[in-house]
Amino acid sequence: MCPPRLAGLGAVSIACVITLLAGCEGSRTLHVLEGDTQNLGGASTGATSSGGIPGEEPTGAGGGTGGVATPVTLIDDFADCNALIIETAGRVGSWYHFAEPAVNLARVDYKYGLPPDDSWSTQACGIFLSGECPTCVSAGVGFQLSPDGWDLSPYSGIRVSFESETSLWSVIVTIDGDQSGYSEYVELLPTGGMSAERILSFAEIYPGNGFQGLAHAREVQFTVGEDDRASFGFGIHRVELVE
Repeated sequence: MCPPRLAGLGAVSIACVITLLAGCEGSRTLHVLEGDTQNLGGASTGATSSGGIPGEEPTGAGGGTGGVATPVTLIDDFADCNALIIETAGRVGSWYHFAEPAVNLARVDYKYGLPPDDSWSTQACGIFLSGECPTCVSAGVGFQLSPDGWDLSPYSGIRVSFESETSLWSVIVTIDGDQSGYSEYVELLPTGGMSAERILSFAEIYPGNGFQGLAHAREVQFTVGEDDRASFGFGIHRVELVE
C-alpha cells in the first residue's frame, strides 16, 4: 500500500542518490546510507551480515537487557538511550531522520534519548520526531540493519512500540550489491495518547521499485502520511522481530 503522494526516502547523510521510477506514482528519489561511520554514530560499517536465523545465538554485545545476552529478535529497546541499534547477530547501524526536500529538515525536530518534555505518555528513552511541514513530501525516521543487508526472511514481522496520534507508514529498503530498492508502504495505525504495539507484518509487504526481497533488507523507515505533515509528533520506544 502506498500513501497518496508519499514519495522519496531520505537519510541524514547521503552517499548515493538513485532516481527510480515509483511503484505508486511519478518518480521517486531513494536516498541510501552508504557506509558513513560518522552518521552511524561511530558504529562500524565494515561488518558483513550473515543474516539472522530464529533461535540463533547473538554474535555481538547486548544492549540494555540487564546483563543477559541480547535475544536475536531484539533490534533496539533504547535501554542505553543512544541512537545506535543493538549490535548483535550481524546487525550494526543507527537511527536517523529525514525530510524531503532536504531544506525542510529545519522544520523537523529530531531527538533521541528521553522524551522532549513531560507531555509524552511514556517517559522512557526512544526516538522522537515532531514538526510542522506541510510542504514536505516525506518526513520520518529510520534505522540501518547492516550496510550490506540483513536477512529478515526467517521472521514474520517487526513489532514496534510507539506513541502517535497519527498513522506511521513503514517501508523496507533493500540492497543487493549496487542495486537498491524498497517495498511499498504499510500503515501502522495510531496509538492515541499512549504507547502501544503495532506489528509490521511481512505478509503485507509488496515489492516496490527494485525491491530485492526480505533477505536483502538494509533499512527500515517510518514516515508521516501526507495528510498529517501539517502537524505531527511520534516517539518509538522498542523495535523487535516477530518469529
